Amino acid sequence: MADDHEDCGGKDVMTLGPILEDGARPYVRHRPGCGIETGFAKPAVDGQPVGLSDSVIQLDHESNGIYNVKTLYERPRTTDGPPQVSTEAFRSGWDRIFSTKQTVGQA
Repeated sequence: MADDHEDCGGKDVMTLGPILEDGARPYVRHRPGCGIETGFAKPAVDGQPVGLSDSVIQLDHESNGIYNVKTLYERPRTTDGPPQVSTEAFRSGWDRIFSTKQTVGQA
């Protein structure tokens, strides 16, 4: 497959492996711009939610086990690290809980 798409053009293509016991299939996806992604693909089931990191794609057979990929829905990628909270109430609560040692009163 690398020979077929060696120029890393604008095509988004995927090859699928065998169907596993849970209905998933391993895949290798060659994204536009030479990005390579691997994972497991499963058919979407009507009425079931999409997983937290899942995309919804449509595959159209091209040739020799290669499929053209059309992305119907892709979850936005988040940045690494903790969430950025910018409210003053959060900051003051954080300092109160996690700052230096506090004096504990007697009950």
